[in-house]
Amino acid sequence: MNTPSPYETHSASDIKRYAEEYRDSRIFTLERELAEAKEREEEGDAVCKKLSDLLARVAIALKGEPPDMTLWSFHDLPELVATLAIENAILKEQKGDTNADV
Repeated sequence: MNTPSPYETHSASDIKRYAEEYRDSRIFTLERELAEAKEREEEGDAVCKKLSDLLARVAIALKGEPPDMTLWSFHDLPELVATLAIENAILKEQKGDTNADV
């Protein structure tokens, strides 16, 4: 016994309706996924901006105000902080106070 194909058991209008429903469902899903992706992108952008602002403030705190129309680079901040920590430790040792910050 042969199993009839869907085309034999459903009318053309049924098949068209199913196709339209599938298309509409897929469009809805894609629109929702796009909205979620945009939201994640906005959240990521906000985090990047917040961290960039934080690094800019750290650079200014360590290096002073930058020249007009420029920004400090962040690439050397870890080395600068490490150098300052060593200098701080040396100063504490010279003062004979290993517990207080300089």
